[in-house]
Amino acid sequence: MPKLTKRAIEALPARDRPYEVRESELRGFLVRVETGGTKSFFLDYRLRGKRNRYRLGTFPNLSVDGARSLAKETAGEVARGADPQARRKAEREQAERERHSTLRAFLDGRYEPWAQTHLKSAAFQLARLRSDFAEHLDQSLHAFHPFMVEGL
Repeated sequence: MPKLTKRAIEALPARDRPYEVRESELRGFLVRVETGGTKSFFLDYRLRGKRNRYRLGTFPNLSVDGARSLAKETAGEVARGADPQARRKAEREQAERERHSTLRAFLDGRYEPWAQTHLKSAAFQLARLRSDFAEHLDQSLHAFHPFMVEGL
C-alpha cells in the first residue's frame, strides 16, 4: 500500500485472521487489523540485530497523521540507539514503584503486619497514624522530611 490514509484504514475489513498493511513511505510503519475489527498502529524496527515491534495506538483514537508522527519520532530514537520498548517498560515500572511507595501502601503492606506481630496496641497505633496523617496517606514517602513531620 503506498500511503496509509484515514479513508484507506476505514475501508480495511475484519477477516477471520489478523493481518497487517504496511506503508511504503515510512519504513516499518504499519496497521494491524484484528479479527474483531480493531485497527492498531505499530512501528516495526530492528535494534542490535533483534526485530521489535512498538505499539503506537489504536484507530480512531489515534489519527493516521498522529501515528505517523509518533512513528517518525520513535524511529529517530531507534536510530540514536535507544530502545523505545525498554523506555516504556522502565516508565511503567517507575509508575508502579511510585504507586506502591505511598504512606498508605507502607502502612498497609509493611507496617501493619509488623505491628500486629510485635505490638500489643497495634490497632490503636495504626488508627492513630491513619487519623493523624489522613491528608498525607496518598503522598509519596519521598516527600516526607523531618521538618514536615515535626510541623504536624
